[in-house]
Amino acid sequence: MKDNSTWLNILEILKNELTEAEINQWLSPLNIKTLNGNPIILTAPNKFFKTWVEDNYLTLIKKTFKENLGLKSDIDIIISIENKDDQTIRTVSVERNVTTTDTTFDLPLNKRFTFDNFVVGTSNRYAHAACSSLISGKTTANPLYIYGDVGLGKTHLMHAVGNEFKERFPKYRILYTTGESFVNDFVTSMRLSKLDSFKQRYLNIDLFLCDDVQFIAGKSRTMEEFFFTFSQLYATQKQIVLTSNTSPNNIKELDPRLSSRFTSGLMVDVSTPSVEEKEAIIKKYIEIEDLTTQRFSDDIIRYLANNLKSDSTREILGATLRIFTLASIDNEDITIQFAEKHLKDFLMKRDKTLSPDSILELTAKYYQLKVSDLKSKNRSKTIALARSIAMYLIREKMSLSYTEISSIFSRDHSTALHAVNKITDELLTNHELEGTINVLLDKMKLIH
Repeated sequence: MKDNSTWLNILEILKNELTEAEINQWLSPLNIKTLNGNPIILTAPNKFFKTWVEDNYLTLIKKTFKENLGLKSDIDIIISIENKDDQTIRTVSVERNVTTTDTTFDLPLNKRFTFDNFVVGTSNRYAHAACSSLISGKTTANPLYIYGDVGLGKTHLMHAVGNEFKERFPKYRILYTTGESFVNDFVTSMRLSKLDSFKQRYLNIDLFLCDDVQFIAGKSRTMEEFFFTFSQLYATQKQIVLTSNTSPNNIKELDPRLSSRFTSGLMVDVSTPSVEEKEAIIKKYIEIEDLTTQRFSDDIIRYLANNLKSDSTREILGATLRIFTLASIDNEDITIQFAEKHLKDFLMKRDKTLSPDSILELTAKYYQLKVSDLKSKNRSKTIALARSIAMYLIREKMSLSYTEISSIFSRDHSTALHAVNKITDELLTNHELEGTINVLLDKMKLIH
């Protein structure tokens, strides 16, 4: 019996070790035939795939099963029964793709990533609205630039845009790639003297989707070519959607011309989900993957949302799939005790009490700063905002006087008063700030 959801989770984990092109080319066509037993059995579409994966990826696959699912079984790869009849044809086709001088690196859209199964919350509602408006024609933002930390849904939204465009406008020419694949494609095209075909492939499109565009930074020739591609597509009014792990101005070694172009359209960010959003994400995932929902009580879902230390949607779903898979193998019910036993590396350690210091640590971590930055005299925009938020939270949760709060930061008491009042006033109209405060408040609930 195939277990595609587990295999998809394994592929997500392998993205930390392999390029997306490798995964799509060689590992996505595989499936799990048998997970219970020794060996674990994977199916490949033909003999060529089987041999290639055994020679190049089998050791890494075994390691991933062991470290993430606790399965130490051997792994065998067999040829899928339904593909045996056309094995010769498929093998010849794959071999031709491997040895050809065609340098196409654009990647397929993931049909599973749609607007219907995207959970909208405070942390991502502006990004979702921007993508939806793009589809409906209510905005002409170009480029649309989505940024945020790893695993928060940027790629899901980008694929959803591509899939929706494909359904609504069948004649649209859509190209989805990643910054890394663009670099590889460009370098290979230069090596094979195929730059003309490279340019034609990237310019003869209607919708350009580039994920993790930050990977082109620091590579002068690639950035120059990307600037040319971007400029040509923009000049001919082709839609461009980009994602990155940070805003353009924070990408180190990015050509200033590209930074200027990226910020010329609509920039929207995705932030860490609240506990309530995490619950909704887990419930949606259980429903979509049909993970026998009766196994997951509301208490279990709430426990996962409150105790998983990662804010990454990808890792949250990976942990959910892990306990479902292990419970299925052991034929056990999913209880809080079972989750604690099998998710030790995924859960937060509750060894702190809420205090001004712990609030400072949480705030600094959220903004990827040091506590010393918050206490410093640095008045940069990010540090000043984080410092004001920390003062506001200490006032709200610890009920300290303004003088006591200011002393923590080695400042006059009026500084804390001003900061708390400023945050209080901005919360009335600034929804992004409201989302940030809510996330930090949720994290504080987990500190006893």
